[in-house]
Amino acid sequence: MLNLFLSAGEPTTGNVPSRWMPPYSSSGLGIDLLRLATVITPDVAEETRAIFLQTLIAAVDEKNAASSDRQRAASEPRELQAAAERRWDLDIWELKGAPDTWGEQLHAWQRKTPVFALLSGLGDGAWEPVQQFCETLQLPCWFPSLLAPPADADTAAYSLYFSQGTRLEARVLAQALRARLAAGGALTQLVGAGYAASAGALELAAALPATVRAVSQAFAGTGEMRACLESMRAEDALVLWLAPNELAALAQLPPPLAAGFASSVLVHAQLEHLPASWRGALQWVHLYELPLRRTGGTATLHSWIGSHGLPLADDVLQSEVLFATQYLRYTLAAMHDKVSRNRLIKSGERLLRADSVIGYSATMYPRLQLAPGEHCAVRGAYLVRSADGAPGHPAPDHGWVAARMIES
Repeated sequence: MLNLFLSAGEPTTGNVPSRWMPPYSSSGLGIDLLRLATVITPDVAEETRAIFLQTLIAAVDEKNAASSDRQRAASEPRELQAAAERRWDLDIWELKGAPDTWGEQLHAWQRKTPVFALLSGLGDGAWEPVQQFCETLQLPCWFPSLLAPPADADTAAYSLYFSQGTRLEARVLAQALRARLAAGGALTQLVGAGYAASAGALELAAALPATVRAVSQAFAGTGEMRACLESMRAEDALVLWLAPNELAALAQLPPPLAAGFASSVLVHAQLEHLPASWRGALQWVHLYELPLRRTGGTATLHSWIGSHGLPLADDVLQSEVLFATQYLRYTLAAMHDKVSRNRLIKSGERLLRADSVIGYSATMYPRLQLAPGEHCAVRGAYLVRSADGAPGHPAPDHGWVAARMIES
């Protein structure tokens, strides 16, 4: 049975002491057991947390049931069976308090009950303390669901990510806006509450030439926003880093003359949150596959969710959790009995390659692909508009835009 280790952590504060260096005495790996943990940060809404845990627990339970069935039916020696079909025990590490205390909490859990790797994970804000914990202990962090992974996510040795979230959107926007802004247009960014919105706005500002006239301001009351929008010219650009509840407030405001863009990461690709009066005025930066191209993957995801009696609540989140679990199963099976943390990361890179069918999964992404030294599997986005009569189904304005890294 799935072991739910719901912990608030040991009551400690401060920074991670330098004496905590790898390895711990136990690796979390046994002859017939693999101990894993998933991390949830305290900024996650309770409804999202519940969806995440329901999906992850169902996927792990399914894996354990399948392993037991194969072991009973197998004819090879028990030691070889166990090496390939270890049972997974999953601990749930729910962080509390400020990010500067998370390192202490993570190390306390790992000392108490060591795990082999972090499976999936959930965070709407900072993830840097979790990534640093994994780098320090050389502990794999396997495809967490995040709105804005750390800025150095692509070079983190022991973490694999779906994308860089709002930071990736910002780099795509920088390419799309470069010509417009070079011709004299000004950029205005309206930034909602939360870490991921700020991360996207800062990344976009850093990616543009210093000569661009750019201003960022917090999304505030409709009176202040109305004056800002009405002052914009047709050659300008507006970028919205807004969550669903903030987008709803736009219904009281007229769209500007400027070209408008918005983050689909912050709304989990649920584009119907945009008020009808704005749908013709905005393009979405869309990391996800277009609806007509993902019908097979969507059907697979929905079938899996229905067969496990789960609510269909968030395609992006639930598909990410399912992929993380199934890809870990696939990668471990490909490693046979030669399982180690370093080999897991290297195998994860190698198997999710350009010609791999694994990348065409039930996720919402057009393709997941890694190469040696790349730890973010999505590296571009579409620019789309909400289709007439179907606000949740975008129509592309441009093809896939591959993002460029910011030059130092």
